Amino acid sequence: MARIISAQRSGCYAQYVATAAENAFPLPPGNRYADATALLIQGLTAYFLVRDGARLVKDDSILILAAAGGVGSLAVQLARIMGAGQIIGAASTPEKRNLVLDLGADAVVDHTQPRWNAEVRRPHRKPGVDAALSAAAVTCSVRPWPTWHPAGAQRCT
Repeated sequence: MARIISAQRSGCYAQYVATAAENAFPLPPGNRYADATALLIQGLTAYFLVRDGARLVKDDSILILAAAGGVGSLAVQLARIMGAGQIIGAASTPEKRNLVLDLGADAVVDHTQPRWNAEVRRPHRKPGVDAALSAAAVTCSVRPWPTWHPAGAQRCT
């Protein structure tokens, strides 16, 4: 029997579920459902945050908070694929900041530092980023939004 995973909006808390073929993907051998589900959920969250939430267009600058986490790390990569001009990630430790750079960010800031907002503006010399995303709800309460351009977008998961 083929093992598949599917993206559904609702009605999936059941032992068996019917889904449209275009929403189903084969689960590669050796992969666990739990791992595939986590990637699917985080991947879709990151995709919709970058595409619809940030309304990212080619050459826009974007700040991604919690950029080393599951959703944030995928958002960094998707922003690059979608043509972001400047990707700035925020992460709390040197290891996480190195990971964010390895994933494709142009710059990374330590959001635990008092003047991290000023560091966000420095790499691209604009009044702020075009979009700011938080992949962790707690960071929405730390007031990161002075970093974003007045006409920009702000979204939290």
